[in-house]
Amino acid sequence: MKICLVSEYYFPHLGGVTEHVFHYAKFLVRHGHQVTILTSHKGKSSLLEESAKEGIVLHEIGKSFLIHSNGSFARVTLGLSLGQKIRRFFDKNQFDVIHIHSPLTPTLPILALRYRNAPTIATFHSFFEQNPFLNTFQRLAQKGISHHDGIIAVSKACITAFERYIDFKAHIVPNGVDNRQFQNHHLFNRKPSNVFRILFLGRFDPRNCLDMLIQTIPILRKRKVKVELWIAGDGPLKSFYEGLVPSDCKDSIRFLGPVYHERPELLASVSALCYPATKASFGITLLESMAAGTPVMASNISGFDEVVQHEKTGLLVNGLNPVVWANEIERLACSPDLIKRLSEQGQKHAAKYDWDLVGSQVLDVYDLILGRSKPQKQVINA
Repeated sequence: MKICLVSEYYFPHLGGVTEHVFHYAKFLVRHGHQVTILTSHKGKSSLLEESAKEGIVLHEIGKSFLIHSNGSFARVTLGLSLGQKIRRFFDKNQFDVIHIHSPLTPTLPILALRYRNAPTIATFHSFFEQNPFLNTFQRLAQKGISHHDGIIAVSKACITAFERYIDFKAHIVPNGVDNRQFQNHHLFNRKPSNVFRILFLGRFDPRNCLDMLIQTIPILRKRKVKVELWIAGDGPLKSFYEGLVPSDCKDSIRFLGPVYHERPELLASVSALCYPATKASFGITLLESMAAGTPVMASNISGFDEVVQHEKTGLLVNGLNPVVWANEIERLACSPDLIKRLSEQGQKHAAKYDWDLVGSQVLDVYDLILGRSKPQKQVINA
């Protein structure tokens, strides 16, 4: 098939949607499909060259700008005659399927739906408690979403968020992980033997609560727990978080900057991944850590609780109290048996989310929409 993936988010922007779109596109190419990603210009990056080497065609329309939204930093595409450029692009290429990610995100996904000329699939990636945009434009959102031929949500949490504002039927197909990329971690395993090394891996968004995690380090040091916190990521709030590090903890807290290809080796070099957050739709980073055999500790919130089984494939922590998190970090650091169990069970769990399996589920939805098959899985009515 000739498939167009429309996404406001793509390289060099790093994040869950970018990761999803890139790996799904690679899966499609491996299975003989022609894939074009329609996105906006965000600057040059070697990651775009890597995308091209995978056989993925990239078409950029307009320019991407950073905005603050939903406790995070989002993107919006602006430019002259965007709609007409998208219409001409679709008319020229004649795709079999147009797959729009984050379909209610201004502006690229909304315009892509308006000028579509092929069966259209939408995938929801977000979770939120309230959405002022949808609250204001509820009728338009309902009208727009009704024009999609099929809808996918990456989790039940996504459905819960959007069903407050619109009615729809969705297939749940989770995010995936490239297990082969992360399971070779034993080739460069450098986990420390005398220090419990924690990794934070994510954007410096307020909702990811890095400030709270930094507060756990002086607590653990006072308890004589040998601990380090490695922080991998970037964002406009970087200098703010750097300023939160106590002077007597600067030797225990390292800012590594943004990482991408280094993730498997980085996960192999730490004792555990800690991911506090106030909201999440899923948690691809959690799957990557599990695939690498590195125990995960995450907030007990909607989205994360669909990925992590408490005490089986990871630890879920209630609330955002640094003392409570320090207690759980200390418990894990002092429990070799727990570390071993979470590592082994986490890897088994991540295998269920391999992109070869998840990608096939998305193609099943395509076949259903195109009339090539009958429903095999339950459709969720929202």
